[in-house]
Amino acid sequence: MWNRITPPECVTMTQELARLRKTERQLYNIVNAQALRLKQEVVTYGVSYISFIPNELLEMIFVETVKATTRADENYSSCPLTSLRLRPRPELLLASISQHWRAVALGMPLLWTEIRLFLRQNVDLVNHYLTRSRGQLLDIRFIGTHCDFHSQDSPEFDPDYLRISRIILSHIHVCRRLEVHGAFPFPKLIDGFKRISAPMLEELMVNYPLNIPNSSYLLFTEGLPSLTSVEPGIFSFIYQTCFYLQIASRCSP
Repeated sequence: MWNRITPPECVTMTQELARLRKTERQLYNIVNAQALRLKQEVVTYGVSYISFIPNELLEMIFVETVKATTRADENYSSCPLTSLRLRPRPELLLASISQHWRAVALGMPLLWTEIRLFLRQNVDLVNHYLTRSRGQLLDIRFIGTHCDFHSQDSPEFDPDYLRISRIILSHIHVCRRLEVHGAFPFPKLIDGFKRISAPMLEELMVNYPLNIPNSSYLLFTEGLPSLTSVEPGIFSFIYQTCFYLQIASRCSP
């Protein structure tokens, strides 16, 4: 049951309601003025509404963009491995949109963990990725083809190939996924894998070239405790403490 309102209370409530309505009109005018000012700023200085996206939402957009591109790259049937180097890296494109976007992208170490290695690539770019990843686990992919070599010397002695081998071996301890595709033998890299520990390595993919002598290797003798997936382009066995790789000569039909 409602209590009866006395005349003095009625006067007080009426005055309070009038005050609230006045405040409402003032706030409405302030909001409209701010909206008009924002619109004028956008038109005058060419500022895009996308610049006002919160950083948290921008980070989600960046992550999904990179994921979508990575999935497309992994579709080898429609994207030959040799053409991957020609694809622009989405994280680099995102970081080049504006100073704000660049700051957001550089503040996300996980955007820079996919390390692609090619012969004749920009060394500084690789170093940028390694620095920006800030110790996060890396996904390393090395793709080498004969067409990358300018001389007739053996590819395995090429300085650029040796540099890439050093990068892989020096970061194998923080590597989550390693993928190696070579159209030429890479014994120095294989030798480097023999007595080395890869405690964080979960996925390993190795595609060795055709028409090579029969050989076998005992790799990662220091242990592969995290390995869960192997996709070798050669015959192999996995033991609890190491990886046994047997290479059989395969001739093209």
